[in-house]
Amino acid sequence: MESNWKIIFKGEILPGFDLDSVKREFAQLLRLNDEQARKLFAGKAVILKKELPLEKAEQYKQSFERRGIKVSLEQESKTVEVNGFTLALQPTEEQNTSESNDD
Repeated sequence: MESNWKIIFKGEILPGFDLDSVKREFAQLLRLNDEQARKLFAGKAVILKKELPLEKAEQYKQSFERRGIKVSLEQESKTVEVNGFTLALQPTEEQNTSESNDD
C-alpha cells in the first residue's frame, strides 16, 4: 500500500528571495487575493496539498521552492475505525531485528 503525503507551508521563504515577490507569485499560483495570501504568511502551518503519492509531493515541493516558497513534506497518518473508535496509525521506522547482541 502506497502512503500519502501532504505539503505544509509555515509562512517562510527561502534565503535569497524577496518576500514581496514571493508573496505575489504565491498568490498568483494559488489564485489568492491579497488578504488570503497575507494570512498564509502569518506563520501558522497550512496544508497546501494532501493525499499525494511521494513522487507527486516531491514535484510540488520542487515547484514551490523554485519560486522561493519554503515547504515541507509530511507523511499522512492512516485512520481506522474499530468498535466505534477512530484510531490514527502513524508511520514508524522499521527496526532490524535480525542482528543479535549475543557474545
